[in-house]
Amino acid sequence: MFGYLDTQGHNPMNAFALKPVDLLIFSMLAYCPMELLPNPSPMQTLAQAAPLLYPGDIPVEGEMNQNRCQLWHVASATSRFAPVMLRAFESHFAPADEKQFAAALFQIDPTTAVVAFRGTDSTVVGWKEDFNMAFEAPVPAQTDAVAFLIGAAMLYPRLYVCGHSKGGNLAVYASAHVPPAIQARLMEVYSFDGPGVDDDTFSSLEYAAISQRIRSYVPESSVVGMLLNYHEDYVVIESDGTGLLQHNPFLWHIEDGRFVPREQLTASGIFTDRTLHDFLAACDKTERQVVVNTIFDIIAVTEARTLKEIPGGILRHFSEVLEAIRNVPEKDRAILGKVAKTLLQAGGSNLGLLLGLEDIGPLDWRDNFSL
Repeated sequence: MFGYLDTQGHNPMNAFALKPVDLLIFSMLAYCPMELLPNPSPMQTLAQAAPLLYPGDIPVEGEMNQNRCQLWHVASATSRFAPVMLRAFESHFAPADEKQFAAALFQIDPTTAVVAFRGTDSTVVGWKEDFNMAFEAPVPAQTDAVAFLIGAAMLYPRLYVCGHSKGGNLAVYASAHVPPAIQARLMEVYSFDGPGVDDDTFSSLEYAAISQRIRSYVPESSVVGMLLNYHEDYVVIESDGTGLLQHNPFLWHIEDGRFVPREQLTASGIFTDRTLHDFLAACDKTERQVVVNTIFDIIAVTEARTLKEIPGGILRHFSEVLEAIRNVPEKDRAILGKVAKTLLQAGGSNLGLLLGLEDIGPLDWRDNFSL
């Protein structure tokens, strides 16, 4: 992205033809700590907001946060992004409701704006809401996303909608659930390695109405972007990341102002795609809910608020964690065992894809595996 800003930053932004990398940049800016701005905040340029978001005397912790900080500063110094105005921002964090939501509204010109939804943060609450998507729709952040998009449409006749990770899911979900009159004014909807939507949304007429305007991008070994019902017409991007680091857009390849595409996912990406879909198809929503709630009930015992705090929390509350595991009801244990076997069977059935072999057919793990 920094190379893109270096080579394309001198070109003014055309409100009628934003480039995909522009929308990725807006999606990453949505992660920046706009909660630090006064509320209500006056409309301001990115450069005007920078000192409030990133005071020079306070260090920015973490490589990803440092990259986002640098992106905000570099983008705001280019001719391309300097005129962009931050019009609105909302952030809702409610542990009791298992909700983590944030979105920003960036003005391109007086008639055009970008709605950028933030992806998952590092909180346990945010990740729990993500996993809830496996069995629940709408989750609270999706409801908030629809409301935010409707509000933005009251201010601007033309809108682009985007997001990375969960933000991509919110972009697609909200665009499929606003009234038709607003849908007609959506220029394009971008999901950058965002999980797909629920069955009802995916099969709805409202989703069909915007499907031709959905632009989906995933890295070559995507995991997150292959979850649930993802948009089938996606573009695969080359990435320097390995494993889950593929999810980091700062590692995606961009040349000559464009993403560097691949013909298809890597073998591991195809394996992950097929395995996850076979697995989810074999587990009903009740079973998914039991698995998710059991895992996060155990995590709750650690008193961890962020993913980073979980290992230390386990050590401090080791006896409580063991007790929570022992107290899992027998009926839930049976479901956990069934789900584990299902996952192994799904992986075994697609093992040939990972090894670069022909389809080796289903393997019956039940004959050789027990919990």
